[in-house]
Amino acid sequence: MAYATQDDLLKFEPSITDYIPEGQTDFSPQITLAETQINLTLQAKQIDPASVPADELKVLTCLKALYLIFNMNSRDKEDVFYAKAQSYKEAFEEAIQNVLIVNDEGETVSTSGGYVGRG
Repeated sequence: MAYATQDDLLKFEPSITDYIPEGQTDFSPQITLAETQINLTLQAKQIDPASVPADELKVLTCLKALYLIFNMNSRDKEDVFYAKAQSYKEAFEEAIQNVLIVNDEGETVSTSGGYVGRG
């Protein structure tokens, strides 16, 4: 199951479809790459992606995919694409550091070390 869809990206960036690369009909490749990178990052932190709530995976995927999309459109550190890419990169890095997981007891806990509540 995909963590996010192009419709989810549109909630963050309503005009994102203006930047679909030539030869593509949507952002499925970028979303898939984002999901792969998220899974690898979580696994490197010894976090099972299945323990992360779906809504959190959706946000992480949108942030990462939007970073990838704007980064591939950036031609210069002074353009708006670069600025947006960096903004989404920073938001993703902050979010991935504070991922919430549901533990075996059904409690939602932060990977940065705090109890959040029952799942």
